[in-house]
Amino acid sequence: MAAKITAHVKAKAVEDIFKPAPAIVDEPEFIARQANRLRQRLRPKEPVDLDFRLEEEHLPEAFLKSDLTVNGRRHLVFATDEQLDYLSRAKDVVHRRNI
Repeated sequence: MAAKITAHVKAKAVEDIFKPAPAIVDEPEFIARQANRLRQRLRPKEPVDLDFRLEEEHLPEAFLKSDLTVNGRRHLVFATDEQLDYLSRAKDVVHRRNI
């Protein structure tokens, strides 16, 4: 029975590597730890400098809008199309108020 539960938890853990383990399992704590250990190996490594490769497969589709370097500083711009739409309308409102 424990082996079945463990296999089930590992399968769910791999489906969404960023979902908290307690949200995956309602089983004893040791199973949650097993899920975390498995997924820890699957997650991208933490960057040590700004020259890291951005693993876009871990981002929602079309969420990265720009990856640019200005004056030696790296800027990653993330946004949804809906957020950009709100931003463009907010600029219009501010501009009309200043006229």
